[in-house]
Amino acid sequence: MEVSTFKYIKVLKFLEIFYVILTIISIDFYLHIGTKVFSYLIYLISITTYFGILIYDFWKKKITKKDFIIYFIYFFIDVVLVYLSSVMAFLFF
Repeated sequence: MEVSTFKYIKVLKFLEIFYVILTIISIDFYLHIGTKVFSYLIYLISITTYFGILIYDFWKKKITKKDFIIYFIYFFIDVVLVYLSSVMAFLFF
C-alpha cells in the first residue's frame, strides 16, 4: 500500500501535540470548570477539525477512496489510543 500524501498524518500529530500542551497549560488556569471536561472538549474539537479536513478533501477529490480509508483507519486507531491513555492518566493522577 502506498499513501499519496502524509499531510493528514502530520495534521493529526500536530493536533495531538497541541492537545497535550493545552491540557498541561489548562491544569493551572481552568480548575474551576474541571480539567477533565476541558481536556475532553479540546480533544473533541481537535478530532472534529481533523475529520472535517479529511471529509472536505475527499469531497473535493484531493484524495482517493483508498487514501481516505487508510487515513480514517489511522484516525480511528489514534483516537481510541489517545482516549484510553487520557482515561488512564486521569485515573492514576
